[in-house]
Order: sequence, then C-alpha cells, then structure tokens
Amino acid sequence: MRTTLAALLHDIGKFYQRTGISLEKQYYRYTKNNGYYHAGYTAKFIEEYIKLAFDQPFNLINESASHHIDSEGIVKISDIISSGHDRKDASRKDYFSEDTEKQAETNGNYKIKRMNSIFDEIKTEEHQVNNQSFIELNTYDKYKISNKLETTNVAKSEEEYDILFKEFSNRVLNCSLNTKTYIELHHKIYPIIKEYTTTIPANTISDFTTVSLFDHLKLTAAIASCIRQETKEKPFILFDYDVSGIQSFIYQITEGDKSKEKISKSLRTRSFYVNILADFIAYYIINAFDISYENVLYSSSGRGRLLLPNTNKFIEKITTICHKIEEELYNLHKGKLSVIFSYSVVDGNELAKSNLSDLVSMDKKENINNKKQKFIHIIDKTNFDFVEKTHGKLCNMCNIHFSDDVFCSFCNDMIQLNDLIIAKFNQFIVEFNFDMNQKFKEYSLKIGNLGHIIFHTTSTIDKINDNSYYLSINGNNLGETKYYAKSVNANISFTDIANIKKNNLGDDKIAVIKMDVDNLGYIFMQGLKKKNKSKNETDKETISKLLTLSRTLDYFFTKKLVDICGENVYINYAGGDDLVIVCPCWQSLELVSKINESFKRFINDNLSFHISAGIDLFDSVTPIRYAITRAEENLASSKECRGKNCFTVMECTIKNDKLLLILNEIDKYEKAILSKKISRSGIFDIYNAIFESLNDKQTIIRYMKYIPHISYSIERNILDYDFKEELKKTFIHLQINEETLKMYKVVLAYALMNTRKESDNNE
Repeated sequence: MRTTLAALLHDIGKFYQRTGISLEKQYYRYTKNNGYYHAGYTAKFIEEYIKLAFDQPFNLINESASHHIDSEGIVKISDIISSGHDRKDASRKDYFSEDTEKQAETNGNYKIKRMNSIFDEIKTEEHQVNNQSFIELNTYDKYKISNKLETTNVAKSEEEYDILFKEFSNRVLNCSLNTKTYIELHHKIYPIIKEYTTTIPANTISDFTTVSLFDHLKLTAAIASCIRQETKEKPFILFDYDVSGIQSFIYQITEGDKSKEKISKSLRTRSFYVNILADFIAYYIINAFDISYENVLYSSSGRGRLLLPNTNKFIEKITTICHKIEEELYNLHKGKLSVIFSYSVVDGNELAKSNLSDLVSMDKKENINNKKQKFIHIIDKTNFDFVEKTHGKLCNMCNIHFSDDVFCSFCNDMIQLNDLIIAKFNQFIVEFNFDMNQKFKEYSLKIGNLGHIIFHTTSTIDKINDNSYYLSINGNNLGETKYYAKSVNANISFTDIANIKKNNLGDDKIAVIKMDVDNLGYIFMQGLKKKNKSKNETDKETISKLLTLSRTLDYFFTKKLVDICGENVYINYAGGDDLVIVCPCWQSLELVSKINESFKRFINDNLSFHISAGIDLFDSVTPIRYAITRAEENLASSKECRGKNCFTVMECTIKNDKLLLILNEIDKYEKAILSKKISRSGIFDIYNAIFESLNDKQTIIRYMKYIPHISYSIERNILDYDFKEELKKTFIHLQINEETLKMYKVVLAYALMNTRKESDNNE
C-alpha cells in the first residue's frame, strides 16, 4: 500500500508550491536541474504533515518525491503513463523541456492558472464554439463553474491557495496521527485529497486544462497499483461491469392494503441499494486483486469501469470471481438483477496515448458473459432448480419471495434501511466487508456469500478493517466519497404530495418525472475526439477527462438537484445522468424547466448537452409502477423526436425551448379563470376541440371544423375585449399548426387542473 500512497501523493507538492511558501534547500535533492520544484514541495509536505508511527518517513518521501530523478521507479513510470492524457508526448523521458518547466515556475503563471470546465472541451459539431469558463478554487463540496476570468494577481492567487492548503494540511495531519498502518492511512487520506484537489489544475503549462490534480494523482496511483504486481507484457485490464434489470427490480412492488404506506420507503431504498450493490461488486473485484479506491475509475448508475493488473492467471481468476458474483446475486434476487462483465487488455503506451473509446471498443473487448445468456453457467449445474421451493405466502411487497410474515426478509431489510439510515441521516459511512466470519454491531446487509454492507452513522469509525473498503455518503471522512440525492423531506409520502395544493386549489394529482441527458453515449465517445478540435496532439479522449465528465455530471444530479427540487419533491433516484422524481402535478412543468435552466448554467450553455423528460400525471391511488412505466414511455417519445431536447406529457411531445412560454400561458389562463374573465367550461370547450383534433390523423382538418364553435363560444362568453381578441388570435386562424395545438392542450389542461375547486369535482 505504500507504493499506492506514494503515487497518490507524488504531485501534492504542486498544491503546496502554489501557496508561495518558500522551499528549504534540504528538499532540492528531489528537484532536477533547478526545475521541477514541486517534487521538493512533495517531500516537504510529507515530512511536515504526515506523521508515521509505524515507518520511517524517509521511505514514503523517497518513493513519492523522487519521480523526476528516479529513472526506473514505479511512481516515475506510472506518472509518465498517466500524464499522457494532457501532455505533449508520453513516450518522452520528460513531459516538457526543462526550459519550459523553469519558465513556468518563474513567471507565476502556474499559480494563477485555473482549471477550465470539462464542458468547455466537449464538442459534437465541427464548428461548435463553446463559452469559456473556469472552476473556482475551493473544496469539492463547493464545486462551482464560473465565467469570471482568472486573476492575474499572483499574490491574490497565492492567498487563495494558502487558505485552501491550510485547511487541507490540518486535516491530513490530524488523520495521520495515531494511524497504525499504511492501509489505514490510505483509507483516511484518500477522501481528503479528493475533497481539496478536485478543483486544482494538474497541468498549468497548457493553455487549456480540464484535468484536475486529483484525477492525475488517482490515475497515477491506479497504474502504480497494477505495475507493482507481477503482470504480463500488456500489464493493464480495463474492466467493465453493468448491472442489468435495475428498472424492473426497483419498481417490482405490489401496492395493496398491507404495503401501500411502505411504498415510498421501499422505492427510495431499492434505488439506493442498487447503487451501493454496484459499488460492492466493484470493491469485491478490487479486493481480490489487492488494489484500492483509485482503481475504480468510475462507478455510477449501476455500471462502472475498473483498472486491474493483468496478472499471469487473470482470465481464470476473473472468470471465477464473476461467476461467483453472478451466482450469489441469482440466489439473492432470483434473476431480477444480473451483471454483465467484459474487459480489454492494454499496455502503457496505449493507455497514455490512445483514445479511451478505441481501447474499449467492441472489437477489442472480451466478454465473460452476455445479456442474451445470463446465468448460463448456473443453469448448466446439475443441482439447479428452476422453481423455488415454497414456504409461507408470497411477499405482499415484491410478490417474488416467499415468507411466513407479511413481507419477505429482503423487503423488510429495505424498509429497515430506510427507517434506520436513509430517513434519519444525511451523512453516513458505508463499509464493504468481505470477511464472512466477522460479526457487526451496526446495521448491515448480507450479500449472499460475498460479504456484508455495513452502515455507520457516526463520522468516525473506531476500528478500520484491513479487508474492508469504505464509502462516505454526503461527506468525506473515510474512503471513497459520493453524494446521494435525498429528498429534503425524507418522510414525505405520495399521499402527502397529492395534498400539496397551489393556492389551496387543484386536483389531487401527482406527477412522475423521468429525465436524462440526451446522446450521452455519443458525447462520451465523440465529444473529446481530436477530429472535433484543433490538431494539437493533446486533444484526445482519455480516462481522466471521461472520469471528470462523468463525476461532474453526477455532481449535478446528486448534489445540485436536491436544492433545485425543494421540500415538496420525492426524489426516487438521481445520479449519473438521469433522475426519477415525484411531485405535485401543478409543479411538474415548473420543475422540469428549473432543472433544465439550472443544467444549462451548470454546463455553461454548451450546445452538445440537453435533457429530455417524460411526465406522467396520476392519482395517488394509482400504482406507482404503472405511472413510472408511462413516464418511461413518454421519455422514449421525447428521445424519438428529431434533435431530442423535448418533454412529453399528455401524449404531447414539445421542445424544451417552449417551456417558459407554456408556463407563462398556464399562469395567464389560471388568472383568467380565477378572475372570471373566462369560465372553466369556456376553457374546456377549447381544450376538448384540441383534444379531439389531436386524436384524429388529420389533425388540422379536424380542428378547422371546430373553429366556428370556438368562435361562437368566445363571442358569447368573453366580456373582456382585449382577452377576447387575444383568444381569437390564438385559436381562430387558418395558419394554426399541430405543434401549437399540442402546446395549448398542455396549457389548458394544466390551467383547468390547477384551478379546480372541491365543488368542481363532478366535471
């Protein structure tokens, strides 16, 4: 573990150096030809802030800080490979000429340079021009993209770095005290490094840099963890896993009298469970290869990618591991969840210089299993039984497992997980433990014969297990860190949502909203490719850039979204690039608009990115799984529209750029109804004409037949002259088109729903 930690710290001196603190001559031995001073600062940092009671500090310092003077060291080799993502030529002995490095360290540019947003680099159109934006220097918890230009004041920049560094170094010092092993130190220091170096640029020599110091440190450590082992000529494996069946698993619930009040709890917890189960699978594999957090390149929304060492018996080992995972999940979830595994073999030069999508393309991938033959090795076993032996009755919640109680053991676990952990605590630590003989006093879930998932509700853990991995939820105290999009009101139910009214008016209806980013697969494959950019050699799609893009998108959906939604919204799932939320019907379009506008600001109006949505409106007594299925179908309709960037509701697919107009029109017609400028029946007449016309294949011809009736109704029932003329201009003309009719079907339907009184319920 010392080698991994040394690699994780090897460039931490860049952070220290940018504070403006002077470097004592005793650390010059780690610099090279009056340059590369950051290596000396790395040595200074380790000596001052990492207090080891179990080893001589020189061992860690020498392994970490010697990467510019050691010609054959593991950290040196790993640094060269990982630096290939944003350096001129990773095959060279040094990344830039020494003169360039010296000039950069004397003119102060390396202190004032800030990271560019990864979204500035994404281009899916040949002549696309992106706005320039920068990442503010701060902790990851306060991650912010700004249009403000970088400061040109070196002293001010040093001060900004110094404030951040003091907080960082104090936390590192405190975590190193009383630490007994390198493994324990690594568990503690990894999240601190991530929290404080994610907004710091790794490379300040390039004019345009989107890779953070953290991502460079992480990838270097991941590579070092692989090459320190005995490997083949091509030492690296890019390993992919993908949990399938997630949607049906989450929403496979039966809503009866005994389960109704538990539905919202079960849905939320099942979504969370699938995500941590995917992480559990990742760390189960990581543990088998004796590597750590850095080697999980990403894990989100049930899928992930690992960097594994290509050891001498890799194929036999990984096949055994994957089959065991598959078998245990089958026993646990009866085939409702499965995992697809595949991998690519690469060497250091490919890892440094090639586009990542080329390395993991289908023609270079080896599949361990596939979706069309899931569980085939289990079915082939002689003792396999297609039919589960029954005992008791089917569970009232999932209707899959048998139980002597109302709910099966798994559904009870999900309800308990909600009541004991998710509903009570915003921050907690998840432990992935693979010692089947260990007992736990904390609440835990047994994952077959693979291990346990343990939940710690305190910010610190008394004993850190060597054979465990940790995940800090909404915090950064131990292990990997992730945000979990939890509803502001954790105990809100669907009935509660239905009863939230606008001005004490409106239907008792609920909306399910399903949204995700359009064309994301294409963006990941093509958005960073050279052909969309200049001929600069550094412009390529790499592990670090894709990791940055993936993590930044996830940050929006897991952290920013909570503030956008507010307290009236039930967040069923949000992460990666998609979400499923439930809100009062009247709030649904406004919420879709807010999410879209917030996302546009977050990505700095990059035209390659937009979100489509599917909305279903339903009564609180309707089974939620049906509503979510319809929302999914509506989202699919939005995706089928040319250019996407749409929302679909009430069988109407409309471009997102019409949302603000629609909201304004809804507000206008609501006010007209409430002020009695027009009756609800008058609005309904127009709505019904539009509804019937849209259901006809010859929509416009059908609508023209309604125009005399609409005209008569307006003349007879509207007294306000200006409003009457406005209605005529909107609905009575020969140039009206289907898009306008769809828009006003939605406008009038929402206006009617939002203004309904109790006395109107017989309409």
